[in-house]
Amino acid sequence: MKRFSQRPLQASAAALALAALAATGLSLSAQAREETPASPGQAILVLDASGSMWAEMKTPEGKKTTRIETARETISAMLDELPSDIELGLIAYGHRRKGDCKDIQTLIKPGKVDKAAFRSTVNKLNPKGMTPLTDAVKQAAEALRYTEQKATVILVTDGLETCAPDPCAAALALEEAGIDFTAHVIGFGLSREESEKVSCIAENTGGKYLEAKDAAGLSDALGEVVLEPAEPVEIAPPEEVGPWFEGQPVQLNVQLSPTGRTTTDMSVEDPAEVDFPADGKWQQCQAACEADSKCGAWIFEPPGSYFIEEARCRVLPPTSEADASYTPAEDGWVSGIKPGVRILSRPYEPNPDQRDLH
Repeated sequence: MKRFSQRPLQASAAALALAALAATGLSLSAQAREETPASPGQAILVLDASGSMWAEMKTPEGKKTTRIETARETISAMLDELPSDIELGLIAYGHRRKGDCKDIQTLIKPGKVDKAAFRSTVNKLNPKGMTPLTDAVKQAAEALRYTEQKATVILVTDGLETCAPDPCAAALALEEAGIDFTAHVIGFGLSREESEKVSCIAENTGGKYLEAKDAAGLSDALGEVVLEPAEPVEIAPPEEVGPWFEGQPVQLNVQLSPTGRTTTDMSVEDPAEVDFPADGKWQQCQAACEADSKCGAWIFEPPGSYFIEEARCRVLPPTSEADASYTPAEDGWVSGIKPGVRILSRPYEPNPDQRDLH
């Protein structure tokens, strides 16, 4: 496993921020047959800046340093390697006041990274307080609009929750309420018993929990999470079939109706219904599809459609055949085809009075 060693000082858990930046999506052209990575999504690094981060540790050369100094050096090295299109935010806790469970601060909102500013912000952190990691993860999830779109939080902690909330229950609640919420956790110098008490955050959200006892372990953890490539998925329909409806990412007043056929020899399945809030919006349905590498198109059904009382979101695999038809604007139907995907469809004539496709 590759280890990052741009600088003499060892790698730190803080650089796990890059883990959330390897998100891939579906992007297919007529010629492409394999999934290609989408641009990285947004993520927030939640960095432990509690008093225990001044604990001493040793460099590979045997020199004394501290956990916070290691974090500063490693983040600085990682920033040098970040692609320009990565969007990353930063939240820290315990860095301003002692004994204050509310000491959680969003230092950098998720967005294009100003490397100099990010580096300077981390270098100014002065660990001194408590470890309200549960509320910090919640704050990060809310900043990422986790109920509307895919959201990834990376928690780096060298200690356990020292305030009131139950991190395991909170993580499960975030997972249930989110569109595609994931929290990765790295325990920096934690004992086995301590690891068991925080690993649930990752387990309950489908993330990874990684332990690091020393610099080498931290480096290996980074290699496992950051550098592991995504498996390509063959999803493109065969080129010789057709006709095709190119579609749009968002199609107001358009209903996609599966014909019951596919473009492969696979058995026909009904559109999959995803977990969806009763009052959910079409934007959340779109986000659910974009977060699923096996989704090619999505259909948002508002309350009242076919006698359903709650909003519903269904997704289609990219090998589906579907008809596309217009519905009255007052019905509120919305559908979309993931960029780069072409859903096989029988020809249809657009209604000239309802061309609001965008």
